Amino acid sequence: MENQRILGTSNMYPNRPGPGAHIASGNFMVAPEARGRGVGQALGEYLLDWARSREFAGVQFNAVAASNAPAIRLYERLGFAMIGTVPGAFRHPTLGAVGLHVMYHDLDS
Repeated sequence: MENQRILGTSNMYPNRPGPGAHIASGNFMVAPEARGRGVGQALGEYLLDWARSREFAGVQFNAVAASNAPAIRLYERLGFAMIGTVPGAFRHPTLGAVGLHVMYHDLDS
């Protein structure tokens, strides 16, 4: 928070119930005026620390728009790898259909 303005937000949870509950997932958003200031990095590091402290085996992002290059670069810096892409699965408002990446960070290694 800065000057009573929220700079970013996140949530974390098991990726799937039952047999998939050992893998974490999460979402985070950064306010447009806060981008490039380390807010996303801090939220991503917090997500990884949260998952480690709860003994998750990894963290999976199920739907990273291929058009979101800044997020992809951030996730790769944090140690995530792209493990697959669903072609055309995201309807971008100006680019049309773009792929959705599945990204994964192994916490066991």
